Amino acid sequence: MTRVLVTGGAGVLGREIVSRLKTAGYTPRIMSRRSQPATLPSAVEWAQADVATGQGLAEAVAGVDVIVHGATSPFRHAQYVEVEGTRQAT
Repeated sequence: MTRVLVTGGAGVLGREIVSRLKTAGYTPRIMSRRSQPATLPSAVEWAQADVATGQGLAEAVAGVDVIVHGATSPFRHAQYVEVEGTRQAT
């Protein structure tokens, strides 16, 4: 089964992406700076990592087939997170 990492998977955009991936039969892995919540939907994985610092990225991308970048905010360090942070994940 295809494993898809969704950066910002706990956010508004990310939650919708994760839901649609799960419905389509993919294995979504949520990547967030936050700790894993006590309740995580079945068949959904969690990876705690930070795109801006690179902390935890190696573990987050291990074993994934596709990365969907949903960690986005036009108000908070967009250039650094959107461009530089994404480069760290490759």
